[in-house]
Amino acid sequence: MSETTGEVEAWNRALQYLARRSRSAAQVREHLQRQGHPVEVVDRVIDRLRERGWIDDVAYARRWLEIRVEAGRTSIWRARWELTRQGVRGEDIDRALAAIPRDQEKQAAIRWLRLHRRRHRNDDLTTWRAKAYRGLMQNGFDRDLAFSLVASWDDEQMGGS
Repeated sequence: MSETTGEVEAWNRALQYLARRSRSAAQVREHLQRQGHPVEVVDRVIDRLRERGWIDDVAYARRWLEIRVEAGRTSIWRARWELTRQGVRGEDIDRALAAIPRDQEKQAAIRWLRLHRRRHRNDDLTTWRAKAYRGLMQNGFDRDLAFSLVASWDDEQMGGS
């Protein structure tokens, strides 16, 4: 396959963009199109990147989920929403989610609560519970899970304060 000057330039721009951090195919596509590259050229570059394994939306979603959910920063629902906004297809997100243990969301919520309790250790438990419940909800955790964990929170057992 002979490459045009535009395709070589698009390829180089894609590599520079990916060198900074991992990206979804949609993010690379959008970046190249904003640079003014024609759709056909962008499609060929994306295909080449996929063939070489430099773009893999399932692997990208797995890494994102590890960072966001397993570190206790957000819920599975919110991470799914974030990935969708980044252009990752639903089936790729589902494949990445299949690798996450079923109780991962509960563990993520507990980690989030521990960090939150440490930051608010001077709050009395009643005040903190209200803040914690709102915080869990704002981070996309399930309402019943949030209520259950906050209501049963015990600083001694959970390692808070």
